[in-house]
Amino acid sequence: MALLPEEMRNEAEVFHGHDVCQQKLALLLAEIGLPNVLVSSPEIEEFCYVKPLGLVWLRLRNRAECKVVDNIVISYDTHVTARVEPNRIHKLTGIRAKECFVWVNLSEIEIRTKGRKTPAPSGSGLITFRTSVGFSRSFPVSAFE
Repeated sequence: MALLPEEMRNEAEVFHGHDVCQQKLALLLAEIGLPNVLVSSPEIEEFCYVKPLGLVWLRLRNRAECKVVDNIVISYDTHVTARVEPNRIHKLTGIRAKECFVWVNLSEIEIRTKGRKTPAPSGSGLITFRTSVGFSRSFPVSAFE
């Protein structure tokens, strides 16, 4: 939080404790139209959200891994940061994905639905994971619910 200007620090919502942080994160993901299973297993110690900027950061107790669709493993660092907007998480740091023995840093997660700018209805569209080097992989949103 030291990198934020003083006026933005005053607007940050900060929560502590795994249960309340998990609940706040699930509410945020639902608000922006993403499935809450994306960050469901790590033990979250701190959740911070600066709504005017769409800035989110998480502090986790330990690094964690979980398996998602098609045997892809997601690894969470102890600090995760991102910018959020409807149907999209971008400028993502602290999350990597492993497929076929190769780890890549994820930089963006987006749900694409035809012509929608508002959060997508539950289970519709494709969820796309992108890396900073241009690789991407898409899955049906229903696979994450």
